[in-house]
Amino acid sequence: MKPPPPPCFWSSSSLSFLLLVLPLIFIFLFSLSLGPQRSLFHLVPSSSTWTSITSHFPPPSALTLSGPACSPSLTPAQSNYSDTSLSPGSSISSLANIEDRHTESAVVANGSAGSTAKRSSKLERLEASLASARSSIAAAAALVRNLTSVQDDPDYVPTGPIYRNPNAFHRSYLEMEKLFKIYVYEEGEPPMFHNGPCKSIYSTEGMFINEMEKGNVYRTMDPKEALAYFLPFSVVMMVQYLYEPGSHEINAIGRAVIDYLNIVSQKHPFWNRSRGADHFMLSCHDWGPRTSSYVPSLSKNSIRVLCNANTSEGFNPSKDASFPEIHLRTGKLIGLTGGLSPSRRTVLAFFAGRLHGHIRSLLLSHWKDRNDPDVQVYEQVPSGMSYDSMLKKSRFCLCPSGYEVASPRVVEAIYAECVPVLISDGYIPPFSDVLNWRAFSVQVASEDIPRIKEILSGISQRQYLRMQRRVRQVQRHFVLNSPTRRFDVFHMTIHSIWLRRLNVRIQVNPSKEDVPGKNTQDRTYLPFDFRDRTAMKQKIVISVPVNSKKPFFGCFSCFCDDEGGSKAFQIAAGFSGVETAGYVANNKNKIEVAGDGVDAVELTSLLQKKVGYAALESVTEVKAGGDDGGKKGGNDGDKKGGDAAALLPPPPPPFWQYGCRCPYHPYAFCTCY
Repeated sequence: MKPPPPPCFWSSSSLSFLLLVLPLIFIFLFSLSLGPQRSLFHLVPSSSTWTSITSHFPPPSALTLSGPACSPSLTPAQSNYSDTSLSPGSSISSLANIEDRHTESAVVANGSAGSTAKRSSKLERLEASLASARSSIAAAAALVRNLTSVQDDPDYVPTGPIYRNPNAFHRSYLEMEKLFKIYVYEEGEPPMFHNGPCKSIYSTEGMFINEMEKGNVYRTMDPKEALAYFLPFSVVMMVQYLYEPGSHEINAIGRAVIDYLNIVSQKHPFWNRSRGADHFMLSCHDWGPRTSSYVPSLSKNSIRVLCNANTSEGFNPSKDASFPEIHLRTGKLIGLTGGLSPSRRTVLAFFAGRLHGHIRSLLLSHWKDRNDPDVQVYEQVPSGMSYDSMLKKSRFCLCPSGYEVASPRVVEAIYAECVPVLISDGYIPPFSDVLNWRAFSVQVASEDIPRIKEILSGISQRQYLRMQRRVRQVQRHFVLNSPTRRFDVFHMTIHSIWLRRLNVRIQVNPSKEDVPGKNTQDRTYLPFDFRDRTAMKQKIVISVPVNSKKPFFGCFSCFCDDEGGSKAFQIAAGFSGVETAGYVANNKNKIEVAGDGVDAVELTSLLQKKVGYAALESVTEVKAGGDDGGKKGGNDGDKKGGDAAALLPPPPPPFWQYGCRCPYHPYAFCTCY
């Protein structure tokens, strides 16, 4: 007997199951044929998602901070602001349209679909947050009415004509408070690092460094969370400890900065990642710009917060920030702020100061000893007259530049509620990207010094009262507080740094290895600004003291080129009968270095960096052409030595003799940067 057939519903269920499964299998196979194979359960963001997150710059490629990385690409973030550049008269609304700050053509990050689909790195998330902030600021800048009311922010400040764009400033300030984190490098020891003066004409330098060291606001202890990196050296303290009075040479100071950045770049990947563009230094000393010039990338790429904000000396308002100079004789503001009411101010214009620089020379030669009750100009305040009281009873306070453009008299005038009269050439006042200085100050060119009384007398009483009221309003942005308060000088300085960080976008090339000190495109640490990079075969003969007791660090040096390769140079002889790096000394007072295809200036500077102030005295001879020590090379060298020697800069003073006073010393080995 045959078994009964299976129930009919089994066959229908199987058919239904097949009809459902087969289309799914077909769709799956078809999708695999269209692109790279991925797990069905691996969810990734689409390119449109990236576009919406970073609407102001192209979709970033997959980046990592701890693995493969880094050859940076810095591009200005694009936004819809009305202004196109950050000139001395431009505003915060132009912060996204600053010119490109590349030092060299950078490597473009991999933009394939596969790379954009990878999980975003911490750096990508930081850059995405900056993009969102730019968009928010741009939207606020476009509004005519006030974006934020007092109910939204009880400390709401930006109102009136003293601000270029109140809405943009306030939105930018709120974004800064929410996002901005600064990492302070811990390398270095006081007194020249992590320390600064608080009772002098340079007090703001010390106040800022000390506030950053406290870490109450903005500071992060995790460098990977930071948007900016602070180099906490004090030029004022370096001058105090490294400068030889009367020598007019600051090479020892420059050497200390070079060595410090050598250490920072070796221990951390962040300097090489951006070529220093997201790093900043701060100095209120006149030599701040000159000190930064010893490291070209620091001067050209990094954010320099300077009191000496002189465009004729390389200050770049698009990346550098002007810093107010405040003279705190006691370290406190007691008695410095406030003044008489406008109706009780009987002096039209006042100045007292020593003869420093050509502008003061013009001012004193024209207005000193004129016995004019309206314009009172003194080289020294007469006995029985108080400098502070004169500020407080004057309508206008003259603020001429000295040897350099910065002057504490600008802030002294604001403290005394006296309308400042800026007399300088090339000076960028502090916080100019936010504050409209023309609303509360008078700017007089040096050639108009004889017309000062005419210019100031031509300001109507009504206009003066408006300007004086605005001086009182803007005063809070220049006050030092302990602890700090929102919108005071410390926070305004941070905001200036924040604005410049918004202008930098960092891309990382994942094909490069993220190893500190291995960025082959960064030639930061050469101590000269080379103009002639002629490649030639050459032999450089460098003299050293015959009886020197200083150690000579013999080494196998390498010089990195743009492609990541290197050109090697061997030290062929030592001195004083000492074997150097395995080579027997055959000359007591000369070290011969032979190279093929590299500029003599670069090679000499590289040697000075590595072994310089330990032993070298001067470069005495350069022989160009020929082979390493061959007969032909010797002849060519004798013929062309003069031409090759012309490539070398004038020998600097022997800054290595100050090495014992410097907290950092050259490495006893040579590596390739």
